[in-house]
Amino acid sequence: MATCIQFDANGFAVLAAGEPSTCTAVLISGTEYQHYQDLYLSSNQPFDYVQASAIFSFFFSFVVGCFYISKNAGMILQAIKRF
Repeated sequence: MATCIQFDANGFAVLAAGEPSTCTAVLISGTEYQHYQDLYLSSNQPFDYVQASAIFSFFFSFVVGCFYISKNAGMILQAIKRF
């Protein structure tokens, strides 16, 4: 668990009571550091342009397809309304 620390007048770190969000600095344990390091290294992969373009193409086609379907449905409803 993270421990709240404050710096005294001499620049030494001393333990302080309080929430980690209100502290000057937060001291974490070695296992927490290793956990955060593992998370960072697992998510720090090179950007895959092929996968990004496939996702963009899928969602762009989905939006265009929804527009096409709604436009045709609107034309049909408008024709029914006129008759």
